[in-house]
Amino acid sequence: MAILVSMVAISANAGTHTITGGYAHSFGEDTDLNGLGIQYNYGFDNSPWGIISTVTVTGDEEHNAAGYDNGEAVKSKDTMGYASITGGASYQVADPVCLYAVAGVARGAGKSELPGDYLWDNGDDSITVRRTGFVYGAGTQFTVYKRLTFTTGVENTHFKDFGNLTTINIGAGWKF
Repeated sequence: MAILVSMVAISANAGTHTITGGYAHSFGEDTDLNGLGIQYNYGFDNSPWGIISTVTVTGDEEHNAAGYDNGEAVKSKDTMGYASITGGASYQVADPVCLYAVAGVARGAGKSELPGDYLWDNGDDSITVRRTGFVYGAGTQFTVYKRLTFTTGVENTHFKDFGNLTTINIGAGWKF
């Protein structure tokens, strides 16, 4: 919502706007998530500086052996997700190249569910863990043919008890 309000407020001004979106991949220890990344960059008139905001959402679902019952594996359904929202500064290095740095907040969650009447040691059929962390990142936006723009970026988050999660964004969009 904050990004939408910012976009509407800024769109009344004359600067340049770049909107890109594309593939996002998050990885860490025992984690491999796929999803979507979106970036909005506003470049100020008569200045190489601008502001940028990003939103990233990734997730995955797996079935893993959680134990055995009469010699047969009992598989858990494991769902993992990651989302981040960041804001920061952008700098137009040359006409086609813009660099950016961002910081913000990220949320990671994991849920493991057992089938049927099976229960975890805590007596429940599912376990859910959520963590919030600080996220920081950097990237480039490269405008090629007229206004067609490509984005590459990386962000890193540290979650307490879970370690680091790195996310790579690759996308395309339009500058107007």
